Amino acid sequence: MSEPNVPGRRWMSRLAACAALAFAGLAAAQPPNGPRPRDPRPTVAVSGTGQVAAAPDRAVVRLGAVAEAEDAKDAQSRLNAVMQKVLAAIEKLGVPKSAIRTEGLSLSPVYTNAVSPGNREPQAPRISGYRAANVVSVQLDDLTRIGPAVDAGITAGANELQGVAFDLKDSSAARNAALTAAVNDARAQAETIASALGMRLDGLESLVTNASFSGPPQPFAMARRAALDASTPVQPGELEVASNVTATYYLAPR
Repeated sequence: MSEPNVPGRRWMSRLAACAALAFAGLAAAQPPNGPRPRDPRPTVAVSGTGQVAAAPDRAVVRLGAVAEAEDAKDAQSRLNAVMQKVLAAIEKLGVPKSAIRTEGLSLSPVYTNAVSPGNREPQAPRISGYRAANVVSVQLDDLTRIGPAVDAGITAGANELQGVAFDLKDSSAARNAALTAAVNDARAQAETIASALGMRLDGLESLVTNASFSGPPQPFAMARRAALDASTPVQPGELEVASNVTATYYLAPR
């Protein structure tokens, strides 16, 4: 006796068949389990370096003042009076307030070792006064203002000059050029090694970059209680932008 034709049962059979086809296609598309097979080709790893010289177009001057007094409040008041004159003198050069930033502010006791009459052995240190210090950094995008800014600050009472640092407003072009030079250097080394082995390069396996930025020695060293009679000469020189890469190449017979 034939089985009755049931629409619901026929629909379920078709659905099961479609699901089976879908799962079969998905299983075929999946990659095999386990790690990828290791490339048997030999490799060579090299480090390349690229350097580019660039003229700086920004400078940061760090200067300030130190004041001492027997009373802490007096030391701080003397310092504040000097620094107000220093900041006003720098702003008169056209330097905006947003380019001036406080880098260091301190107030500390000054100790002395007392010696009692008739006894030359040193006694316990005692506070003989207080020292207040303030250092500000001045960012200058016009390098011709470096000397005048230093002179103006010292003339106004600054007695602490901590140096000048040069920089680039936008170092992307120099960094890209240094990186390109580093990659070319790495490839040239790899080609030399491959040629010496009687082989050739057969593709890049990996490349790791490690960019760095360095500049010349600071034109101003630490100068405490400086007094400059002539205009301060400044030579920006050139900055050096350096980049380093490590590249690994595949090798193949010629």
